[in-house]
Amino acid sequence: MMNGAVAIYGGVGVMEIRQPLPQTVESMAQAVENAAVNAHISLRELKNTVATVIEKKLPKYAQLMEMHPVIVARTVVNGATLTAYENGYAVYEQDCAYTVMAIDRCGDYRYDFNDGTYEVVPDVVFEDAE
Repeated sequence: MMNGAVAIYGGVGVMEIRQPLPQTVESMAQAVENAAVNAHISLRELKNTVATVIEKKLPKYAQLMEMHPVIVARTVVNGATLTAYENGYAVYEQDCAYTVMAIDRCGDYRYDFNDGTYEVVPDVVFEDAE
């Protein structure tokens, strides 16, 4: 409940705004729980937990947030946040920049070097990593 004052025709009145306390408490509890949930889940476990992304084109970050996705895992490493959602998307966030990716499409990782060569690390290396 919040109290406030409002001027009406030169006088002062008191205003009371009631907000549903159980919903507010529940949403705050969910936010706290989400901040630490499954921070140490492996990529294999994560892929088995989330939905498969059917769309070929990935949504922009704002579009993804409009879907109100449910968080299944979140971790912070060196100031960057990686959040995985139940709908199969993940967001990598650093310095207010966002990258959206489809979790089920995570596979081999290719490192490109300045001399034009590259090295591929197979996905099995990452499957059991957090």
